[in-house]
Amino acid sequence: MGVYRTAVHDRLEVPARVRLPEGGERAYRLLGRSIPQAIPIRLIIDTVPQVQLAPTSASRATVETRLGMRQTELYWVRLEFMAGNLAAVPRLAVVRLPLPASLQDYHGLIGRDLLSRWYSLLYEGRRGQLTIRDSRAGFFSWFQS
Repeated sequence: MGVYRTAVHDRLEVPARVRLPEGGERAYRLLGRSIPQAIPIRLIIDTVPQVQLAPTSASRATVETRLGMRQTELYWVRLEFMAGNLAAVPRLAVVRLPLPASLQDYHGLIGRDLLSRWYSLLYEGRRGQLTIRDSRAGFFSWFQS
């Protein structure tokens, strides 16, 4: 069971790193290319559903936001979490879109596609605490269906 727990000061933030998916690393090795290093990033949890992603090919996607639709490049990455012990996401589709000026310190948003893979996300406002679990917790979790 993986858990990430942190104090919240302003935004719901999750530190992570991205790297090539396993298949991409294998392809680089077969081609004799060096494998790029993992890149540390800071993500913010998107608490309002505002972005819809629709891949149109292996490397392009249509992205729909409140401001309209646009074509952009599609990338596949492996997402690893640097704090806590959440399980890595072995293959995740990501697109490059500009963030508002107020979010320029972040590298991206965690949307419902990733949130739906986790068992729970709990934000305790008065305590200023964020807890993410990627599976059931507790002593009797093996007993629950």
